[in-house]
Amino acid sequence: MTCDVLLVVPPGINYNTPPLGILYLASVLEEEGISIQILDAAIEKYSLDETFEKIKSMSPKVIGLSICTPDYRIIDQFAFLLRHRFPEMVIVMGGPHPTLDPEGVLSFPHVNYVIRGEGEYSFLELCQKILNGDKSNLGKILGLSYEENGRVIHNPDHPRIENLDEIPFPARHLIPLMRYRNYGRVYSRKPVGVMITSRGCPLQCIFCAHEIFGRRYRFMSAPRIVEEIKLLQEKYGVKEILFREDNFTAHRKRVFEFCDILIREKMDVTWMCLSDANSITEEMAVRMKEAGCWHIGIGVESGNQEIINILKKNIMLERVEKVFNSLQRVGIKTLAFFMIGNYVDTKETIEDTIRFANRLNTDFAIFTITTPFPKTELFDLAVSRELITNFDLSQVSNNPLMFRQKQPVLRTPTLTSRQLNWYQKKAILKFYLRPKQLFRILKNRNLARAFLSIQPESYSPNYKIIREIEQRYKILARSD
Repeated sequence: MTCDVLLVVPPGINYNTPPLGILYLASVLEEEGISIQILDAAIEKYSLDETFEKIKSMSPKVIGLSICTPDYRIIDQFAFLLRHRFPEMVIVMGGPHPTLDPEGVLSFPHVNYVIRGEGEYSFLELCQKILNGDKSNLGKILGLSYEENGRVIHNPDHPRIENLDEIPFPARHLIPLMRYRNYGRVYSRKPVGVMITSRGCPLQCIFCAHEIFGRRYRFMSAPRIVEEIKLLQEKYGVKEILFREDNFTAHRKRVFEFCDILIREKMDVTWMCLSDANSITEEMAVRMKEAGCWHIGIGVESGNQEIINILKKNIMLERVEKVFNSLQRVGIKTLAFFMIGNYVDTKETIEDTIRFANRLNTDFAIFTITTPFPKTELFDLAVSRELITNFDLSQVSNNPLMFRQKQPVLRTPTLTSRQLNWYQKKAILKFYLRPKQLFRILKNRNLARAFLSIQPESYSPNYKIIREIEQRYKILARSD
């Protein structure tokens, strides 16, 4: 099937959930009558050559690539190979990394354009111009960066979408949805549908980049959320929903309205979400449980209050313990996120985190090594203190369970990167090998099944294809 615009997930890149970002792009373009397809070569398990043959058969005029920072190097090399194979095609990059570093992305001649921030309508305008053969007045496309006469031009940002209800449902029909079998965390029932119902975060945490969605919290209405759930149930037989946004509970009124609709309509759906310790209350948790919520993940980050304050988390550890106890009391399973190696961490503060995690009344815990992403306050602090050991952030693992963490890119004033790796492993083993924790998991059938559903290998990229991309890139780059 041919198309005018093709959004591509390169082979070897192992994302564990449906690529909702590009599904939203596709739905907006499709609504405007543009012929668009999605090629997820990773989920299809295509080789590099099979991917190229598939692209050739679809003969798009525009190819779009969405990039997270850890995958930037390999996707950039893939784009380089694309340019050599299909020199006539326009290559557009968007997503978190190009938003944070558009000049760096455009420094390579194989990239034509960068879409910054929320890309739905900027990408639509750009594609309309390209497909109409009109590349004049590119300066009027908000959120676009491009090179002209040897200099990079950054148009003003596109206003963020205030009414998320106006965006069409993600174009899930363009991907083999039921082949996405891992959902980033755990699940109690399958199939699982993945949704994002809000954008932006009002919190001030120094390790988060706010360039894409901003600090203003914007959200879909409760009826709109329920409408999408019903669509997923009717079309795909979905039994459970993973709300993948940073903080589903940030708007209290919306949460209660959403739960009331699920309860009133007796909808057969279970669900899980992320929250923060300040926004959730026991009253809210009771209503969420009644409405089918069985699992909540909360970012704790550290077990040392001084580190929490430095990270600008704006929470008290006493409050964290109270919230986790409340969730357990009402029967909601929990996941706590911790970071090892915050830029001022010491052996003592990391040990505080390990002790706090073991004391916390939580079913699961994930320990990641802190990563200073560009355009964050943490990045600037780490650079000023010369704590970054490697500016190649492709060294950062995309595995949220971190059993196969690559070498950290950050050290602290008193701890090396290697020591941080050691402490991460210690934290994981200390938490999960406690007799109390093992018994807690094994005595509950649903919890045991959820724990066993965590498959670290499903988060690992296909290194054979990754190496092939790297090797072909090196050969072609030498000949250029």
